[in-house]
Amino acid sequence: MKRHHAISSIAMLLLAGSVTSPAVAQRVYLNPSDQTANAVSGGGSEDEFALINANLARPILENAGFTVQVDQDFTNAPANANSWGADVFVSIHTNAGGGHGTETLYVSSGGQVLAGHVQDGLLSKLPYESRGLKYRDNLHVLNATNMIACLTEALFHDCTATSGFQGHPPSESDYLRSAEGQQSIAEGIAAGVCTHFGTSCGTAPVPQTGTFKGVVYRAPNLDDYLADAVVQIEGGASVTTGADGAFAFELDPGTYIATATLDGFQPGSITRDVIAGEEVWGSIGLEANDIEDAGADTDPTDALPFDAETDAAVDAAPSTRPSSYVGDEASGCACGVGRPTSAHGAWGIAMAAGLLGWLLRRR
Repeated sequence: MKRHHAISSIAMLLLAGSVTSPAVAQRVYLNPSDQTANAVSGGGSEDEFALINANLARPILENAGFTVQVDQDFTNAPANANSWGADVFVSIHTNAGGGHGTETLYVSSGGQVLAGHVQDGLLSKLPYESRGLKYRDNLHVLNATNMIACLTEALFHDCTATSGFQGHPPSESDYLRSAEGQQSIAEGIAAGVCTHFGTSCGTAPVPQTGTFKGVVYRAPNLDDYLADAVVQIEGGASVTTGADGAFAFELDPGTYIATATLDGFQPGSITRDVIAGEEVWGSIGLEANDIEDAGADTDPTDALPFDAETDAAVDAAPSTRPSSYVGDEASGCACGVGRPTSAHGAWGIAMAAGLLGWLLRRR
């Protein structure tokens, strides 16, 4: 009886130990690009920002209970990850070649699942379009790793223009070089890894509001920002734009209309759905109000021929004379600008010729 009781006590202790002891942490291997020759528009190189993104993602993952290694050695990283016993391998890159958006690459079926989670995590944090998942069987870091692996191209580091996606976010190169963009990429990668293992990153409270942001610009030029414009949420708060034309509102989830007004411009509005914990872009283009200037320099009688004696407008058929060409420096063109000979000028030439003939006959 005592022996049975002792065995039961030991079993209970072992069971308690198995419940309270922490599970072995999954090992995440982050492999930022080492491509020093890939210049980022505006300054820096791909490897520089990839390392920043990996180092920012690392503490997020560690706080969520993962063990993390960051290794920028392209050649040896797969072998190092294999030796370390990594559970997943995520290579961090940015793209080039004139496109827009986020894509993630894979070679195995397990890698495809991981790639999908990382892609979704990035898209939840970045204001750019999805280029989807892509199968690649010629990448060293995917082929030489024993564990599930993917390679993400977070955005295009050579993109200097606003993409227009989600209502005019900043250019991808500017976003990559900003502290906000770097943190967002890191959070997106970490969120994908956490989702892959069925957990969440961090213990931050669930956000209750979302962000509605954008810029006010002179339409149709997305990069011509307008300062001093008043942007108002219908029935709610308003802000005045600065030199960068930017505005932002923290709002409860829902559908909102933002209207921008500025002296000399026609008002403009845009409607966006705000989701808790997310950013939505909605920039507003304003058209200049040129009604007062329309036709100000145009005399309606300028195009009509005149009678020399009465100075009154008369009907005349369009001149069939060849055009004369005069220089026009104000046009900004090196060549002259063609102008048809006016009927009034033709009458003067005819009168001068007639007078010259009369004088010759008198002699």
